[in-house]
Amino acid sequence: MSNRLWLFVFLAFCCSVRAQCPDTSQYIRWSANASWNTANATVSIAAGQKVLLDVAPSVVLGVIQVRGTLFVSNKQMELQTQGIVVYSGGSLIVRGTLFVSNKQMELQTQGIVVYSGGSLIVGTPTCPITAKLTITLFGRKANAGSDTLGVFGNVAFGSKGIAVAQNGSLQMNGYVNPLGPLWCRLSKTAMQGDKTLTLDTPVYWNVDDSIVISSTDFSEVLDSKQSNPPPMYGAAFPEQSETAVISSISADKKTLTLKTPLSWMHWGANYERAEVGLLNRNIVVRGDNTSESELYGGHVLLRHGQILQITGVEFTRMGQQGILGRYPVHFHMAMDVYDITAALINSSLHDNYQRCISIHGTNGVLVKQNVAYKTYGHCYFLEDGSETNNTFDGNLGVYTKLMNPPLIPSDVKPSMFWITHPQNSFINNAASSTFVGFWVIPPDSPLGTSGKIWPNMKPRLGVLMGPFDNNVAHSCYWDGFQAQDGQDDQGVLHGLSVGWNPANNNFPNTFTNFIGYKCRRSAFWAHFIPRGLYRDSVLLDAGQQLFTGTGVDSPVNFTFVGESENYGLAVGNRSRSIPTPNGKPDYVGGFRCYDNGGGSQLINCTFINFTSSAEKMMGGFVNSDGGQYGTYPDGACFNCKFIHANPMVAGTDRSLHSYNTVKNGLCFADASGAVIPGGGWFAGNQSLYDTFPGAIARPETNGYLLPSFHGRLVSMHMHPNVYAQDTTNPWISTDTAIYEEPEGPATVVRYRPLGSASDGPFLYTMGKGPTPTLGYWSPFCTDKNGRRVATIPYLDLSILDAKTGDWNVVVFPVPRGVQYNVTYRGVALPLAPRWEDLSPGSVWYNNTNQHLYILVNADYWSFSQYAYKNDSIEGYTYWLRGMDYIQVRASCTLDQCSLPGKYVIPAMPSTIPYVLRYDKYRLKFKTPAGQPAGESQVYLQLYPSSFLDGPAVGFQIWHTAPGGAADLYASWEDRSTGLVLADNVVGQTAFFSMIRISRAFWQAAVDGNLQMSIRSIADGRQLLVGVFKLEDPTAAFVPPSSPSACATPSYDVMNVYTNGSFTSVNNTAMNRNVAKNSTGADDRQAITVPCKYTSLEFYIRTQTSYNNYNFFNISLQAISLPGQYSSVYIVPSKSADFIINSHGWSFVRLNLAELGGNVISSLTLKFNPYYADTTLLVDQLSLLPASLNDDHVLKNGGNAVMACVFTLTVLLF
Repeated sequence: MSNRLWLFVFLAFCCSVRAQCPDTSQYIRWSANASWNTANATVSIAAGQKVLLDVAPSVVLGVIQVRGTLFVSNKQMELQTQGIVVYSGGSLIVRGTLFVSNKQMELQTQGIVVYSGGSLIVGTPTCPITAKLTITLFGRKANAGSDTLGVFGNVAFGSKGIAVAQNGSLQMNGYVNPLGPLWCRLSKTAMQGDKTLTLDTPVYWNVDDSIVISSTDFSEVLDSKQSNPPPMYGAAFPEQSETAVISSISADKKTLTLKTPLSWMHWGANYERAEVGLLNRNIVVRGDNTSESELYGGHVLLRHGQILQITGVEFTRMGQQGILGRYPVHFHMAMDVYDITAALINSSLHDNYQRCISIHGTNGVLVKQNVAYKTYGHCYFLEDGSETNNTFDGNLGVYTKLMNPPLIPSDVKPSMFWITHPQNSFINNAASSTFVGFWVIPPDSPLGTSGKIWPNMKPRLGVLMGPFDNNVAHSCYWDGFQAQDGQDDQGVLHGLSVGWNPANNNFPNTFTNFIGYKCRRSAFWAHFIPRGLYRDSVLLDAGQQLFTGTGVDSPVNFTFVGESENYGLAVGNRSRSIPTPNGKPDYVGGFRCYDNGGGSQLINCTFINFTSSAEKMMGGFVNSDGGQYGTYPDGACFNCKFIHANPMVAGTDRSLHSYNTVKNGLCFADASGAVIPGGGWFAGNQSLYDTFPGAIARPETNGYLLPSFHGRLVSMHMHPNVYAQDTTNPWISTDTAIYEEPEGPATVVRYRPLGSASDGPFLYTMGKGPTPTLGYWSPFCTDKNGRRVATIPYLDLSILDAKTGDWNVVVFPVPRGVQYNVTYRGVALPLAPRWEDLSPGSVWYNNTNQHLYILVNADYWSFSQYAYKNDSIEGYTYWLRGMDYIQVRASCTLDQCSLPGKYVIPAMPSTIPYVLRYDKYRLKFKTPAGQPAGESQVYLQLYPSSFLDGPAVGFQIWHTAPGGAADLYASWEDRSTGLVLADNVVGQTAFFSMIRISRAFWQAAVDGNLQMSIRSIADGRQLLVGVFKLEDPTAAFVPPSSPSACATPSYDVMNVYTNGSFTSVNNTAMNRNVAKNSTGADDRQAITVPCKYTSLEFYIRTQTSYNNYNFFNISLQAISLPGQYSSVYIVPSKSADFIINSHGWSFVRLNLAELGGNVISSLTLKFNPYYADTTLLVDQLSLLPASLNDDHVLKNGGNAVMACVFTLTVLLF
C-alpha cells in the first residue's frame, strides 16, 4: 500500500471514530477549581458531575474519588496521585487525541479500584486511544501486604495495581492498525550481524517501535557449574531471542531495518521461521522505576463484571514475584463469563516478573493475538484446573525464565502455556524459549480455591481435549508439548504419568497441524494421552520428536526431520547445535512409544535425514528408556517413506555411547514394505534375530530388519517376581556364574527356543520382549547382579498385545515335589494327561526333565471371530484383544525352586500337541490383470483341530495396497466354483487374525483352489488376488468325509417329523423372540423316543448372512423339568461342516445326554448372541442310535441316556 493511500485510510478511520467519541463541551474544567491542584489533595467528583481534566496537576495528588465522570483531555500532562477510586455508579474515562501528534499523557498512581457498578474506560472499541497514554503504578515491595487497594468480600486487591471488583467494568482499548498483524514470521534467514529482517507478510508498524525476534535454536542452558544449579542446567548455552528497534520500513512493509545489528542468527525458511512480534502499544500500563530492582511491578485483577475487555494495551514491569494472585493480567474467580465480553486481545506483555496472564476459576475468556516476551514462571496460565472453555487464539510467547524460589513448585520449569484442564481451545499459538511450550497437566481435582467451589470436578476424567490446532513450539529446554506429569494438591510435580481419561473412548483426543522444532527432549511428548489422534504435523531437530504412551495412537500425515538445514549455533568443533543440554551427543529419533504402549498406527508419515554419524546414531523409530523393556510389536507404519533416513535407532538412555553392547527391545512393523520388501519389523539388537531367515543386521542403528514370516512378533510377558511381590525369586546357589549384562536394573529374562544351546542366541528383556509367535520358549532369569534366579515361586505369563490366533508355549523348571498352582482369571488349569493333550485350558508336567509346559493363548478363553468392521481412529484397525496373566505360584524356597547347577534347555518334543498342529500355506498377490504386486503376500496356518474346538486358519496379510480397515476387505473364495467361503475380513496390510473355517474352505485349500481377494469396500472392486499354495505338500491334513446334504442316511435313524416326508416343509426358525403358536403348525410335535436313540442330528444353514458374517453362534436349549434348562453350544467339533453359515447346509450331531437325558421335553434353537432378522433354516431333524455316537468325524462325547423312552417336543424359535 502506498504512503498516500495509507494516510487516506488512517484519516478516514480517525474521522469515523471522532464522530463516535463523547461530547465534553459541557464538562466542568479541572483548571477552574484551584483546590484540585494542591499537594496530597483528595479530589471528590460528586455523582452526576462530569469533569474534564484539561490541565495536568503539577503536584502529586491524594486519592481521586470518582462518583461521577472524569474525562481526561488530549493534552500532554502527567497526573500524579496516591490513588483513584471509582465508586458505584461513577466512571473514569481517559482519552487521547484522534490524530497522531507528539502530545503524550501519563497517569501516575498507586492504584485504581473499580467498585461494583463503576467502570474504568480508557478508550472504547469505536473510540480507541490513538496517542500514547501511560498509566504508571507506584509502590514498594515493603508495602505489599498493606492492601492499599482495599479488601472486598474475601478478596484482597493488594497494592500497586488496577482492580475491578465484582460487577465493576473495565474497558481499555488502544488503537491497533487493522491492516496487518502484530506478530508474524521471517521469510528469509537473518544472519548474525544483519540489520534487516524480511517478513512473510506486510506489517503496519512504526519507526522507533520495539520488536522481539524469537530464537530458532535450542533453548538456553544454565551453567551446571554454579552452586546449587537450578533446573534447565547443563553445558552453558545462550538464549537467542532478542529485541530490536526499527529504524526504517520498506515500501512494501515486509522489510524492517534495525538500529543495531542482530546478536544471533534467526532461521527463516521452511517450517523453522523466527517469530517477530511488536512490543509497543498506544496504552501502556507499567510499574514504576523501582519495580525491576525488587521484581515488584504492577498488577491487574479482574472479577466478574459488566465488561472486562483489554485491547491494544502494553503491560511491562508488571507482576509481583512471589505473591500469589499478583500477575500482569489476572481474571480471578469470575466464574462463567459467557454472558459478557471478557477478553485480552492484541496486547503485549513483556519484561514482567510473574506470569503473563492468569485465568483462575473463570470460564469463557478470549485470549487472542497477544505478544508475550520475557517473564518469570509460567506465562499463559490456567491456574487451578477448574477453568474450561477458554480460548487461546493466535498468541505469541517468547522466553520464560525460571522463577526461583517459585510461586508454585513447577515455576522452576516454566511453560509458555500451562494447561490444567484439557477442555480449553488452543489454536494458532506459538511458544518458544521455555522449558515446555504447551504443558497439559490436569490434577485429580481442582486445586486451591477452585477445589472448595468445585470439589466434585475431575479435570482428568470424562473430558476430551478442546481444539488443539495450528500451534507451534520450538526452542524448548524439555518438550514443545507435554502431557505426562502429575501434580498433587499443593502443585508439587510428581513422576506419575497421569494423562487423562475421556468418558467415551470412541472419540479421540485430536491434535492437528502442529510444528515443533529445536526441543531438547521431545517436540511432542504425549505420554498417556488416551486414544490420541495426531494429524498433519511437522517435527524437526528434536531429541525424540514424537513420544506416545499406552493408548492406541495414530499419527497421520506427519513429517519427521532428524536434522534440518537450520544448523543453529555450532559449539566447539561441531558443525551444528545438538539437543542434549549436557553438550554430549545422544541418539536422535523420530517416533518413540512408551514400553507399556502399543498399537500406534503411523499412517502416511515421512522420515527425513535420520542418518547416523560417528558421533551419534539416528533413526526414524526409537525405543523407550532402557531398551530392555521393549515396545509392543503391534505398532505399525502404513505407507511411510524414509528419505536419507535409517528406519530406526535402537539406542537407550542407559546405553549412551555404547549402543551395541546392550540388547534392545525396539520393534515396529513395516506394514507396507517401505524398507523391508514384503513387510516385516524394525527391531533392536537381539542375538536371536541373527537366526531369523532373511534377517538383515543394521549395526549403524544397533538393530535388525526382520522380514515377515508365519506368525508375528508379540510382546511376550514372562516376568518372574511380579510387580506385586516385595522380594525377588531366589538365587540358584549352585549356579555361581555371572551372566551377561549384569547392569540390568531389575530381574531380566533371556529366553531361547526349546532344543537350543544354553549359551546360544537369545532374546533379552525386562519381561516384555518382542517374541515370535507359534514358538516354544524356555525363559532364563537373572537379577541385577547377573546371578541366575529361579523362575518360580512367582511367575506371570501373558501375550500382552495378543491378537486372535497368537500363541506360544513356555517351558520352565519345576523340581519334582514342589507344590504349585496355575490359574487364569481365577480358574485353575488342570494337568493334561499327555503332552499331545496340552491346550490353553491345561498344563503339562514332564516328570522326566522336571519342567512345566504352558500354552499361552487368549482365544481359548474369549474368542472373537474377527474384526468385521473398522475399529480404528483413522481407518486402520488395531483390533487388540489383549490377555490377562496366567499366574504360576509355588511353595518353595532357595534351591528348591529350580534345578541345581547350570541350566540346560529342554529338547523340543518329537510330537506336537493336537491343537497346535498345522499346515503352512502361502499366497503371493498379483493384480487382477495378472501382474506381480511386489512382495505382497499372505501367510496361512491351517489347524485341523485348533484350540477353537475345530478347524481354523491363522493368517498374516502383507501388501502394498493403500487403505485401511475402512477401505479394504479380504474375501476368501474357491476359484474352481466361485463360491465365497468367507468375506468381510479386514483387508488392510499387517492384519493378523484367526477364523474358523468350513469343510469347503479346507477342501479348497487342499485342492489348491483357495484364493484371497483384497477388495474395495466402496465398490467391491478386486485390487489384489492370489492363490494359496501348500509349502510342504507331503504334510497336508485332509478334511474327513461328510454326509451329503439332504440325502437319506444309510444308518438307522428316527425322523422327528411324522408328516410322511423325510424333509419337512416349513421347518424354519425366524427371530429368536418370535415363537410359532401351537395350533396349525407342524413344527411342534411330541414323540416317544426309544432308548436306543441317544443322539440328535440335523442340517442347518442361515438364509442370509448378517453384516457379511459367515459364522453364527448357535445353541440348542433343552427343557427338562419345568424351569430347568440345559444348553449346548454348537461348537465346530459337533458339526461335520465345522461352521454354520449362509453358503451351504451344515450337518450337526449332538449327544442327547448333554441336553438332560431321559427327561427332555422340548428343544429350542437360539442365536447367541442375537442376530436380528436373520432366518435360520433347519431340516432332516432326526435321532440316531448309540452305535453311532462315537463317529470318528464328530467326537461328541457325553454320558449315556439313563432311560429307555422319553417324550420329545421340538420347538423352533
